[in-house]
Amino acid sequence: MKYLKAVVMIIHTPAKLKLCNIYNNFAGHALDISVNDAVNDVEVIVDTFTVQDQFDYFAFYQHSITSTGIITIDLQNHYLERVNNDLYVSTTGDDNNTGLTLEVPIRTIALALQKIESDSLNPKTVYVASGFYSHDLNNQIFPLAGKKDVNIIGEDMSTTILNNDLNEYTFMMAHKGNNILKNFTLHSDEQCLFHSIYISKSDNLKIENVVVENSTIHNSGAVLFYRCFEVVLDNITIRNNISEGCSGLWFDGGNVKMNNCVLDNNDSIGPDTRSSNFYCHVNDYLEIENCIFSNTEILPGPYWDHPTVMIAAQQNCEPDIKLSNCLFINNSTDESYIAIITSSGQREINNCTFSGNTSSFATLRIHSEVDFRNNIMYNNNVDYEILTGNITATGLNSILNIEYCDITGGEDGIWPGNNPATINWLDGNIDEDPMFDSLGTYPFALLANSPCIDTGTPDTTGLYLPPWDLLHNYRVWDGDGNGVAIIDMGCYEFGADSVGVNYNELPISNYELRNYPNPFNPETKIVFNLPEEGTVKLEIYNIKGQKVKTFLNLQINKSSNQQIIWDGTDENNLPVGSGVYLYQLKVNGNSKAINKMILLK
Repeated sequence: MKYLKAVVMIIHTPAKLKLCNIYNNFAGHALDISVNDAVNDVEVIVDTFTVQDQFDYFAFYQHSITSTGIITIDLQNHYLERVNNDLYVSTTGDDNNTGLTLEVPIRTIALALQKIESDSLNPKTVYVASGFYSHDLNNQIFPLAGKKDVNIIGEDMSTTILNNDLNEYTFMMAHKGNNILKNFTLHSDEQCLFHSIYISKSDNLKIENVVVENSTIHNSGAVLFYRCFEVVLDNITIRNNISEGCSGLWFDGGNVKMNNCVLDNNDSIGPDTRSSNFYCHVNDYLEIENCIFSNTEILPGPYWDHPTVMIAAQQNCEPDIKLSNCLFINNSTDESYIAIITSSGQREINNCTFSGNTSSFATLRIHSEVDFRNNIMYNNNVDYEILTGNITATGLNSILNIEYCDITGGEDGIWPGNNPATINWLDGNIDEDPMFDSLGTYPFALLANSPCIDTGTPDTTGLYLPPWDLLHNYRVWDGDGNGVAIIDMGCYEFGADSVGVNYNELPISNYELRNYPNPFNPETKIVFNLPEEGTVKLEIYNIKGQKVKTFLNLQINKSSNQQIIWDGTDENNLPVGSGVYLYQLKVNGNSKAINKMILLK
């Protein structure tokens, strides 16, 4: 079977007119027929087509230049009856199964997407069981073609793996929307020539708990969005990719929120003008919270402007841009900047940490009015920490309002540019060693004697900061123990408890059941006191109440400081996914204490 778009043919003989059959094909978009700017209407007359109606997933008229023309299908028979039901897929399934339940799954993900109904009133889901999905091992077809109003949800991010060994794309979607893609790891055996994920002109999307890794891309973006709006990216990791252009995430559109995303070790090696780790053109608003941009190298090319992070407005747009609790570390670029933000509109950078970066100019280049609060810029190999200035040609006047920040070089670490911008050096700024916990699990968190603890903005009212820091600990905390909770500088809050641990709901009692670190990765130490001798059992549950791990029949004498180490695996020693987990202590068969912990990957 060819996984290509079909060609329509009508064969005419003096005796009779024979009609072709066009059905049961697979592609990333328009599975059977694609028409591009044919100007006039296109009528396709066939004996058998894949479906009887609702053709746009199978036959599509693409308007790139013109706005006229439609495609119609005149058919006598159809091949496929769509299924108005959730479908289940497993590597141990069979494509002759119905896929209607977990017990009778389909094997091929693309087949489930082909069969499932697109229903805007009652969206459906393709559920994909944990496993290694590839063409070589179980005849998977790539790219997977997203369908409108259909979600694709894997069982677990770390164990549901899409290994693209067939095509230039792993997942594609165009002119669709209202979708969720969740709980997958995507990588390719050799070269993914274009994009692991390519989504074009599709709105109302959520990508959650997805890893994209280990691809060599001859274009821009391991993950690319083009003219997409209302997009949520939650817990996305893009790592270890190489590209001639943007090696990480390329976004063109608007109304996008990024939360808990990591773009790590994505290198740009080519001459593309969009060489970067994150390249974003936005028209309305961009909100980035609790994200990490790290370990990216942009090699020099024929163009001077190759930042590791590029954020700009679409033409004639004034988007609101807000960055909070983000970490920019160990990035390098020649003849450019670590990050560039240039646009009109409202822009805020709050509680971000920039450290260990290398650039021939500056860490951050700003052309716009920016409120810059509670940030740390330290130990960057640059001439200046911030470069700004007015752009006369576009009438873009820059104003930098900076307060409660730790900036290497102080006010002298900011260059106002040849066409000087307005720099408002406000209260609370310092130029000191932030005292990072360089030997700890989180080397850019603060030590107890850091000058950045409780020295951020005293009143955060109206800033609409997220309630947690980069580790999901409380964002405003009394770190110095003086009885007054004030936000710290940087992306980590010193000494704060984890958000979501409600000690009134989950009493520790005299067993003092707790774990640290919390959140954790890859392992955590669960500790408790035992005021009585007995047989101890510790059970770990996911947020759905499903038991994932049990430590059985632990014969422990009466004592304090009992310890059990959990490495984040289940009973089969397979890694579990990120999320909230409950752990319960039982002594002699009776429940004694319960608590929460968070695994972050």
